[in-house]
Amino acid sequence: MPQVPPQQGAGRTFPVHFFSGYRLPKQVFATAAGHFLFFEFGRAFGEGAWRMFARLASEFGEGMVWARTVEPEPRTYYEANFGQVAEFAFSAGSDAEAYTSQMHNWPAASIADAIAYRADVVAWVGTSGRWAAWGERELNLCVLHVVTHERLAKELVLMPDDFVPLFALEDALSNVVSSELEAQELAAFASKMRESYSVTRG
Repeated sequence: MPQVPPQQGAGRTFPVHFFSGYRLPKQVFATAAGHFLFFEFGRAFGEGAWRMFARLASEFGEGMVWARTVEPEPRTYYEANFGQVAEFAFSAGSDAEAYTSQMHNWPAASIADAIAYRADVVAWVGTSGRWAAWGERELNLCVLHVVTHERLAKELVLMPDDFVPLFALEDALSNVVSSELEAQELAAFASKMRESYSVTRG
C-alpha cells in the first residue's frame, strides 16, 4: 500500500474528545461510556500501535487517524521552535512507516524532540468520536477508550501479535504502573483509576 504523508496545519482541527487539562488517574475522556483497555506508552509509536489505530478507523469508517502532543503543547513548544505544530492527520490507509517515521523522525532539525522521545503526554483519536487513546510517559501508560460493543474490544485483546499487547485495568496497574510508582503512591493512584476506568457504561 502506498505511503500517504500525514497532513499538518492548514486549518485542520484535531477532534477534541478529552479534558486536556486533566492527567491520570483522573477521567481524561469527555465521555466515560464504553470500554477501557491499557497499553504501554513505549509501544505507542511503533507498527503495532499504528495497526491498532488503523483497525479502529476501519471499524468505524474513518478516513483519518489523528495524533498530537498535549505536553509539550503542540503550538507553544513545537510551532515556536520548529515552525509547525505537533499535530498530524494520517490517512487510515497509510502503511505503518508513515506513522512511525513521523513519530520518530520529526522534526528533522532536532530528532531528539521527536514525539516518540520528547512528548510527555500524547493523544490519538479518530474522526467519529467512537475511539480515542491517551498516553503519559511518566507512567509508561496509555488508555484506549472504545465506544462500541464488546466484540471489538475482545478482538483487540486477543490479537497482540497484530496490534499491541492490551491489558485490563488491574493487569495494567500490576504489570505496568507498579514499576513506575512507589507502593504508597501506587495504592492511591490505583484507587482513583478504579473510580475513573473500571466500570463499563453504555
